[in-house]
Amino acid sequence: MLRAFAASLRLQTRRRQSRWLATYPPGSLIDDPTEFDDPEFDEPLEAEASTSTPPEYDELDRPPAAPQGSRPAVRQPVMGAAVLERIGNTAKNRDPTNDHRLCVFSSRNNTILTFTRPSGTVISWTSGGRAGFKKVQRSSYEAGYACALKIFEEVKRVRNEEKIEGLHVLFKGFGQGREAVFRALLTSDGALVKELVTRLTDTTPIKIGGTRAKKARRL
Repeated sequence: MLRAFAASLRLQTRRRQSRWLATYPPGSLIDDPTEFDDPEFDEPLEAEASTSTPPEYDELDRPPAAPQGSRPAVRQPVMGAAVLERIGNTAKNRDPTNDHRLCVFSSRNNTILTFTRPSGTVISWTSGGRAGFKKVQRSSYEAGYACALKIFEEVKRVRNEEKIEGLHVLFKGFGQGREAVFRALLTSDGALVKELVTRLTDTTPIKIGGTRAKKARRL
């Protein structure tokens, strides 16, 4: 089996060299046939080698073309060490399990927001009823927005007292309060809280099959 592999490797090398000689005659730009890559046997090239004028590429994507008579410039990676240094090491060194959690539960009857520590200990919670809304108004958009403002004040207070590495926001349910909390994060009132957000997760369970649905309510 090894002999067959060696024979096929020698055959590919000879075919690669013959193809190189047909493309680059002696005295052309490239002098080493081992540097020629055949797209039929190796990984596909982005652009076929040619003696014509090289195509123009974006400055961020490729280095400038090599002068005539020299070897072609080797492509440099776009994401290098300098780019990673500019981004910072906070994201890759941060442990996501140390993030505080903001759980947003929004149903057709109410909106409940819970702010917890990474261990799950509840720091503060609020709901449509605590915000001063009664009965069916507890699930309205205005109730959800008011709950968001109250919980944002708690997040700011805890941020001043202890270190918050990140905030993981979890949404559950499709009530009107869900959209209200999300819009509140984008306003000036939620600017300081939005800086802490590292992840957004939708934990709404989706039924696939399951049992028979409840009879539809008729008004």
